[in-house]
Amino acid sequence: MRQVAALFVRADSVYKSMPGVDCYDIERDARTWPGGVPGVFHPPCTRWSMINGVVLSRYPHKADEFAWGNDDGAFAWALDAVRRNGGALEHPGGSRAWAHHHMPRIGRGPDRFGGWSCEVRQCDWGHKAEKLTWLYIVGVHPDDLPALPARSEPTGVIKPQRDVPRDGRKIVTKAEREHTPPELAAWLVELARRTRVAERLAA
Repeated sequence: MRQVAALFVRADSVYKSMPGVDCYDIERDARTWPGGVPGVFHPPCTRWSMINGVVLSRYPHKADEFAWGNDDGAFAWALDAVRRNGGALEHPGGSRAWAHHHMPRIGRGPDRFGGWSCEVRQCDWGHKAEKLTWLYIVGVHPDDLPALPARSEPTGVIKPQRDVPRDGRKIVTKAEREHTPPELAAWLVELARRTRVAERLAA
């Protein structure tokens, strides 16, 4: 079984129960990872997401702290690491990090690092909400991805219109919103194991 790493994961992450996955949570500090194997990267997204604009409007006196992209360089570090080691970097759909770092637009690529971008719906892997997610993948051709799941309909919502879901779907909790579905985590790990970056560098 090929070793892979999962970085910037929660302390209670599902990745920690998966064999052959070396996990780095907040205690371990992802940026101490030495590399050398493919990875699944979940850098902090708060300062890159669209909701950060709401935070800025509510706390204008903390504009420096809540500035767009103010993540202490975590995303830039993860982007460099996935390009060097292969695997997948995950962020919420609409992340401003893509444009800021001149990454391939969704459905485009490869870039000069061999990376390409796509959008997936986490509900297809069992998340209660649709949760559109962007992936930047390096070292795995689109034709070589693990099998994609069948399309599923979400049973919950993250942010309802006018605070009331119109179709009866329940609002997901913060923990449910943040956790990666086990099936998606397994799919991302399998994707990372298929990377050919190490072979390319050794050639």
